[in-house]
Amino acid sequence: MDWEKIGSFIARLRKDAGLTQQELAEKIICTRESVAKWEKGINTINVETLTKIAELFDISINEILACSRRDNKTKKEVDNISAKLMHDNENKIKKMFKKFVLLISMLIILFLIYYFFQTYNSLYVYKIAGESNNFSTLDGIVIFSRNKSYLKLGTIKGNRDYDYYELYYKDKKGKEKIIFRSEDNDTLISIYGNDEYFSFKDKNEILKSTYLKIQYGDKNDVIKLNFQRDMVNSFSFFRKVNNISSIDQSNNNNVTNEDDILKIEKYVKENFSYNKEENLYILNENNSQIKYSTITKTLEYYNYNNDLTYIYEYSFIFKELKYLKQFIGKDEIEEIFTYSFENKKCIMGKCDNKAVSSFDKLYNKMISKK
Repeated sequence: MDWEKIGSFIARLRKDAGLTQQELAEKIICTRESVAKWEKGINTINVETLTKIAELFDISINEILACSRRDNKTKKEVDNISAKLMHDNENKIKKMFKKFVLLISMLIILFLIYYFFQTYNSLYVYKIAGESNNFSTLDGIVIFSRNKSYLKLGTIKGNRDYDYYELYYKDKKGKEKIIFRSEDNDTLISIYGNDEYFSFKDKNEILKSTYLKIQYGDKNDVIKLNFQRDMVNSFSFFRKVNNISSIDQSNNNNVTNEDDILKIEKYVKENFSYNKEENLYILNENNSQIKYSTITKTLEYYNYNNDLTYIYEYSFIFKELKYLKQFIGKDEIEEIFTYSFENKKCIMGKCDNKAVSSFDKLYNKMISKK
């Protein structure tokens, strides 16, 4: 609706009737300033005022809105002005609705982008294990997130009683920091920014340098803790579970047999070097490295390929093979798939027959070696 054009038409009606703006204002009971603003198209006119103006100048509201008196030439336009206005309003509503939908869509997209960057690689779960000559712990767990961290050391077993234990790690500067003491609590809940024990940014230092100091009498034992990554929230929600029919099962029937574990450990102890600091058995070969933990019963095979490292991580406890990749020089590890040898099926990602068979050959080579 063109209110400037309608205002000009009302001004013409007023002048044709020989009225001033003040006189028109007095007749329809309003101010002269209001009349002036209507005629300039600055303000709109309500239905009640339009009715008064139409009665005063003996004209219909349709004629005022059409800015023309009804005659043979303008009859159709005047008579259809209401329908035209309704159509224009409908179009305005549709345009406003489209803009509203577009705005909401953009807000949703922005929120999803923000949510992705806030949550991607923001949750890590690790299992904890370690042992010394007198004590061991096997069932610990730590969860790192950007908002909270939870650490439960687990049950400490040993051939003697202990008085208390303390958990330490070294920060980036090599400074020793205590995480907690057993006299305080067995499970640590750390809320960042509120007297935190450690924070998300300390994750890598904690994984590399955490150790347990156990005090018994006037002596103490130190256990270097090993962390086995169990889960990280990367692109796993995009991955679908595949049917085992896509995987060659011809070679993977013997994995995770208890006798095989004994054979593996025998082979490892005879052929691998023991790394006391990491508490792991390690074998270095051309462009590859194999690690085995007698505590967590985990076999890890690292295949170095230019700027990429492909990792096979097999857990004898869970009977699962994780296939991962990591860019050299970066901390983030992307999990490609997880394959269950117990259930003979792919349980996460798109399992690759070649990768599973490659690990299976390595595994069978180790248990068959005499």
